[in-house]
Amino acid sequence: MDWRVQVQDWLRENERSQGYLAGRAGITRPYLNLCLLGKEQPREPVLHALESAMGLDHGALGKAL
Repeated sequence: MDWRVQVQDWLRENERSQGYLAGRAGITRPYLNLCLLGKEQPREPVLHALESAMGLDHGALGKAL
């Protein structure tokens, strides 16, 4: 599954905003939005920060790249 779909599903299932997740991950909401739209490719540290913020295992999103 594409990492973007995983993130969007998590946001929907947890009734959270991109701003909420971005803040927990230490990135900006505009940057997260660009990544989710496919206009930016996040680096591995950003994916790891998102995994931590979402409570996922290390590497869970990276496997979906």
